[in-house]
Amino acid sequence: MSHRDRLPSRGFSSTSHCCTGGGAAWFASQCGVKAIEWDIAETSGGGPFPQLLDVDIVVNAIYLSSKIPPFLTLEMLQAAPSNARLSVLVDVSCDASNPNNPFPIYSQITTLFDPVLSVSAGAGKPTVDVVAIDHLPSLMPLESSEQFSHDILPHVLTLARPRDSAVWSRAEQLFQEKAQLAQAQAQ
Repeated sequence: MSHRDRLPSRGFSSTSHCCTGGGAAWFASQCGVKAIEWDIAETSGGGPFPQLLDVDIVVNAIYLSSKIPPFLTLEMLQAAPSNARLSVLVDVSCDASNPNNPFPIYSQITTLFDPVLSVSAGAGKPTVDVVAIDHLPSLMPLESSEQFSHDILPHVLTLARPRDSAVWSRAEQLFQEKAQLAQAQAQ
């Protein structure tokens, strides 16, 4: 039986504390899918995580700020038994072009108009349908807005003293670098 011929029973959601990961787990439970929520504590030992092959759907919503071992690789899919359950990866983080991508089984993002990329690991091996829409959080505007506001407010409050803020200092430095580059290219 193909994964397309059965309903999912188990799902995995990374970053359960954020609006997207928590929202995915809530949605799964409303659909009768048992959600397995992982967060920093569960992934701190580093991947890969072969147990991801034992769930039907993986929703990745991690914030990637540094290099980490991959969670799932194409080699894992190629070595997976034919009864592996994983059939859908929803990569909310969309790190396809990031060299530290925790899911290097795909290398291009999908779009709202063409939302699914099927990744085949070879004959007789599981096919994983990847949804990696770069603007996926916009489909959850309230939760995304609340999370974004929560994350940016501390930095906005320091805007009056930009030299005292590491964030604004880095932003100014980046601006100056790009302005110089643009000016040099214009000449």
